[in-house]
This record gives sequence, C-alpha cells and structure tokens, in this order.
Amino acid sequence: MNARKIVAALLIIALCAAAGCTGTGGSTNTATPPANGQLLLYNCTCEQKTMLVNTRQDAVLCTVCASQRSDDIYLYFNDEPIAPMNDAGLNGDAAAGDGIYSCQIDVQADDYEETMRIYAQAGTARSNTENLYAVKMPTRQRINQMKEVMKSLESLHAQHAGAEKSLDAAEQYVKKLVKNKVALEYTRDADNVSAVLACGLTIVFQPLSADTLSVGGGAEVEIRTFEPFYTQLRASGIGEYADRSARNIDDAFANFHFSDASNVDEGRVTRDVIRSFGANQLILWRGHGGFNSDGHSYLITGEKIDEERLRSDSSYYNELVADGLLVMSDGRIAFTGKYVRKHCGSMKNSVLFLGACKSGYDDVLARAFLNKGAVTVFGYSDTVSAYYADGIEGATLEYWSKIDPRTDKYYMLGDALALAKEEWGADDSAYTVRTNNAAPMLFGEAALRLADMGGADANNANAGANGGSNAGNAGANGGSGANTGGAADTNENAHAAYRQLLEAYAWVADCPSDLSELSPADYGDVWLGEYALFDMDGDGRDELIILAGQSMADMSCTFYTCTGGAARCTGSLMCGEISFFVDDAGKLALEYTRGEFCAETHLNLTGGAVAVTATQTRDAAQVPQGRAYLETHNVHDLSPLG
Repeated sequence: MNARKIVAALLIIALCAAAGCTGTGGSTNTATPPANGQLLLYNCTCEQKTMLVNTRQDAVLCTVCASQRSDDIYLYFNDEPIAPMNDAGLNGDAAAGDGIYSCQIDVQADDYEETMRIYAQAGTARSNTENLYAVKMPTRQRINQMKEVMKSLESLHAQHAGAEKSLDAAEQYVKKLVKNKVALEYTRDADNVSAVLACGLTIVFQPLSADTLSVGGGAEVEIRTFEPFYTQLRASGIGEYADRSARNIDDAFANFHFSDASNVDEGRVTRDVIRSFGANQLILWRGHGGFNSDGHSYLITGEKIDEERLRSDSSYYNELVADGLLVMSDGRIAFTGKYVRKHCGSMKNSVLFLGACKSGYDDVLARAFLNKGAVTVFGYSDTVSAYYADGIEGATLEYWSKIDPRTDKYYMLGDALALAKEEWGADDSAYTVRTNNAAPMLFGEAALRLADMGGADANNANAGANGGSNAGNAGANGGSGANTGGAADTNENAHAAYRQLLEAYAWVADCPSDLSELSPADYGDVWLGEYALFDMDGDGRDELIILAGQSMADMSCTFYTCTGGAARCTGSLMCGEISFFVDDAGKLALEYTRGEFCAETHLNLTGGAVAVTATQTRDAAQVPQGRAYLETHNVHDLSPLG
C-alpha cells in the first residue's frame, strides 16, 4: 500500500428504516441476485470519487449489497483486504439485516495522482470495483477543459427535444471524454448523467424544466424559505406557496417569525446558507433536485462555482471534491447528505419541506437532517410535477396550521398531509404523463403539531378553525386517520378489505422491494410472502403488515389500515429478516436476531402514517422470555381473514 495509511472503522449510524439495495447505483454497479442461493455481491459504492494528493480523508463510507447473509465479506483496497464489512446494525450500518454491508475507511493519499481500487469480496464472490482518484489541484488547462465540458453539456438542452434524447446525447459525449482522458469515469442514472473530470470535480448534466422540480417548549421558531430557482419557477406561475405559507404561519402563531432576511432566493442560496441551517427552524425549500448513484439525493443551490478559487484555494477545492458537493453543467453547486453531515450544526426541533425532485428517493438525505436533530423531513419519491408539488405542499401547510374540529387541537402533520392528498391526489399521476409518479414522503415524526413545534399559541385561534370543518369533512370521507369508526370500518370489514388486497396482489405496487423476477404464484415461497394482523393505533380494528422480498437483501414491511371500507397503505420500511412482537407498551415492534446480536425497532401508527418511535440493541441472550410474537400467515392463506 506504499506510503498510504488506511484505517478501517465501523460506520456509526442510528438504526432506522433505511432504503435497501434497489439497483439504482448506476450502469456499472447493479446486478440481479441469483435464484440458486449462491452469494452475490453487487452495487459496491464509495461515497467519494476524488481526493487531493498528499491529503487525508477520514471516514469514507463504502457499502455493498449481498444476496444473502455472510460473515466473511471484506473490503479490499488495491487488492488487499483491509476491513470487515458488516450488516449487524450495531456500530455499523444503517439497518440490521437489510443486506447492505458497510464500513468506513480513512485514506492518506500519496503525493502523486493515481487510481485506488475498492471492492468487496467473500470467498469467490466479488463485487464490482469502485475507483477513488487522487488528483492534483487543477491547472488552467484542466479548468478550461471543465468550462468547455459544461458549455457543451448545456448546449444539449437546445439541440435535443425531450429529456431522454438529451441524456442519450450527454452519455455519448462523456463516453468520448473518458476515452480522451478528459474524464476519469461517468455514470448514467435515471434522470442525469455525471462525469468525474480529470480536474477532480463531478459534473452532473440533468435536463431541468419549470414543469418539474427535479431537480417545542415555547421556543421561538424561524421560518426560512429558500428558492434558488425563484425567477424560473415564478415565470411559469409556480412556487408562490413557500412565501405565502410562511407569511400565513407567521400571522397565525405568536412565536413563528418570517422576515425578509429569512426569504433567500437565487444566488443568495449558497453553501454558507446550508451551513446556517439550525435549531428551531421551519425550512421551506423550493427548487430543483435529483438523485446520483454516489451522492444519493441532492438539492441544487443558487451558487456558481468559482473557477479562480479552484486553482488557488486548496480548502475550497477540497470541499468541492470531498464533502458531498456536485457541480451541475450550468455551474451551480448541489449538495448531498454528506455535506449536511460534515457542515451543519444542531437542527434540534426543526422541520424541513424539501420541495425538489427525488428529495426522498431514498432516506439518505433525510437521515442526514434527522441525525442532526430535525424532527421531520418532507420529500418526494421521484421526479415530481411542480404544479402538484405547489398544491400538495401548500395544502399540507395550510391544514397543519388549522384546528381539527374533531379534537379541538391543531392537525398533526400526517393528518394534514392526508387531507392535502384528498384534494391533490396521493401522487402526481394526474399532472404528468410520466410512468414513474412521485408521492410525498414523510421521514421522522408524523404525529407532530405545528403548534407543538415551538410550544406556540395561535394569534388567532378562530382563524385556524375557520375552514377546519371542511378539512374535517374531507378527512371523514376517506382521509388518513380521519374516520375513527363507524359501520364502514368494523374489524370484519377491515379483514374483508385486506383479503381483497391480497387476492388481487394489489399490495405489490406499494412494496419497496423488487419483486419483478417472481410471478404471483411464487409469492408465498422462500423469503417472500407473509403477513400479520395487529391493531397498531388502538381503534379496535386490525392493521395489515406484509413482510416481503425476493432475497434477504430486499426484505421489507408494508403497512395497511382500513379507512372507509378500503385498505390504505400507511408506509413501508426495509427491514431484513425479522419477527413481529408486541412490546411492553402494547405496540408493534420488529426483532432482528443474528447470532448473539438482537436489534429491535418499535413502531406506532399516528397521524395516518407509520413511524419509528424507538430502536434498541441488546445481546440475543437478553431477549425477554415469553415475548409475545405475532403469528404470521402465508400470503396465499386467507383463512385468518374470514
């Protein structure tokens, strides 16, 4: 390993509902798990692509997906095994048993440019190889090359009609860059093409449109709006909701404050602004975003890259290449969850609405904010219609600031979102011709009242109640959590609704696991196809929980409740091979046991959405005797449903 010192350390992340290996890691990083039981390692990733020569980078995260359990997976660096990778969920990776093995490495680069090879291996099973490049500070020639690349990519917007043709042309262009050694490598994702240039920066080409956004305790709460594409969206009549909602909440609650200083648009949305995200803030972000195989979800700022500083300021350059930043082909800087982890301080008691495409494509970006202390993060599962996003976010915030006439308390966020969906739809399918529709996602706490966020009293409680009766009626006609009983929602009718859901395999559309290689006749075999019944919210009616996945790396739980006589999905999470049990509080919990290790995830159904309320790890020998495990049934066995 020459003069390079490598120190392996386990990644410490709170156990949470992490996304599984879904094969979104780019054209060279995906594979299909074999059906014959043979171990396959695939989608090996390194969260960093380049580093400056003669520098040290700490805690570089590497992951790999495995088709089955193994205690023998090691990370290899330049063909030498340097660290065991684990899926134990304890002082290790994001979620125990989800089939994603993780470790961190500290890398000291030598004083010359080179390519460092990283892959995972267990016996004869070996993953794809990821490269980490040590590069020098860019020369004037390389910066000019970068400018020419960005100019050429930007010209593709006008040369080709349609996003797909633009992406095809961009891919062909960056292939030539790699061949000519202007670029080190490239990746094509669903809606962008990224290239790691020889100067060390990752440039992302993403067709953007104004029609999409692809791109407590009495505390004072600051409302902050960020709109780096303010002019573009306003020109299309889109984006008014953020400032309007901020002003309305400021008017309604005494300790929520919105001012001109908190309204940040266009080029003022910079890295410094991201670093200023803090505690007791309601953050409304409106702009473009996307998903990149290495950085995961990203949000595009209004800040443009400073070409002169690239050559003269090593700290500026190092931040761009090593801290989770991307450079768009128009020169704007985008940030990922890694940047939040490295540069943001405490965000205790804060809530973020990330109005951008794919801001909730997986949980990596949201988890970065939650791990800083944020309470809840709102995002989108895919590329989202800007018109739909305007409507669903505006309506959610409006309901959230109103009083629920059923309880005489303010609506919880999960209920507010459910009522907004009644008006605008569960996803944006009615507003776009795309096949991959975007749905709003809540990460963190759904049972949160805006009034509780800062211990606020409304300036005008009557203003909050006005219109609340209409919201209550909308919820009673099928909104999430709004119908608390009645003949239509007896336990018998709930079971009938679940039976219909299972018979039609309608749950497959809500399941986050990839079931594409299995026919419905096989859904009850091997890893896939069990369900349990349990009253999660104490209303006297069972909820349905389906455990599914075509391999251990892909196991997930999908949850349903019955509203208005119909089954409605309340959420899902990747979980690995688990058992269901009832905890001491009478709530549903998941148990993952592996050898001497046991991880528990405790759940609740509040505000119309399933939420993780607590996690716990212990020695398997300490699991209480006589634990109340739930009985599970094959998805083809409908007898428990009458």
